[in-house]
Amino acid sequence: MLEHLERMVLLAGERRQHECKTMLDALNRVTACYRHLVITLGSTSDSQNLREELRKTRKKAQELAAANRTKLTALLKDKSISKEDRSEYERLWVLFTSSMELLDVDMKRSLEIGQDFPLQVPTRHLIQTGMSGSTTTVAARAMSVQNMKYEADSNIDTADLKELEAEIAQVVQMMEEMEMKVQVAPWAVEAKQEAGAELKSTVSVVRLQGDNPKHTSCCCCFGSFSGGWEWWCACRDSSVLGRGCDRG
Repeated sequence: MLEHLERMVLLAGERRQHECKTMLDALNRVTACYRHLVITLGSTSDSQNLREELRKTRKKAQELAAANRTKLTALLKDKSISKEDRSEYERLWVLFTSSMELLDVDMKRSLEIGQDFPLQVPTRHLIQTGMSGSTTTVAARAMSVQNMKYEADSNIDTADLKELEAEIAQVVQMMEEMEMKVQVAPWAVEAKQEAGAELKSTVSVVRLQGDNPKHTSCCCCFGSFSGGWEWWCACRDSSVLGRGCDRG
């Protein structure tokens, strides 16, 4: 009977860890997508659709961030969890806070570039970066939807930027509250892979450039996942959408 109870407790702990990792992976994918979209701001690929993709993506990131914060905060405050489980949750917390810091940086960058390159009344020419094509599939794949529906109105330059400014303040406040509620020292958390492991990745430059003609366009992003730092691929090829990419 005692062994059965111990096994049930162990399985419950594993299930909670899996849920946390799944939620964190979802957040990291969306924040990586958001960073990719921010890069195209102010370029010749910039458009009202891109601004709407950015708005939807950052809102999704904030929803996932709130869910991650609630879940991890509750677990780290639970005095009944084992030392091993606490160590794992602390590691996930550090990855979570790192993802939040990146989101904060990219939202501020988006605000700054959006102010410098208004769409309705252009004050300067868009920059020719050599990049072209739609970012819609990348955003849709990161948010697990079949397609993006655009709802942007004509005053996106003013309304969206004001909304973005308010959301940045909310993210900063969330990060401050996280730091106060949970005391986890990043330098005290043990990594689960050796330093520089990402440099030994089997992903080659040739593969990133596209050795398979079927994948006509691919955005390979480098982001933090629950297992460490790794590549993930957001393909623009509609034939790949929904079934995952065989790169990386």
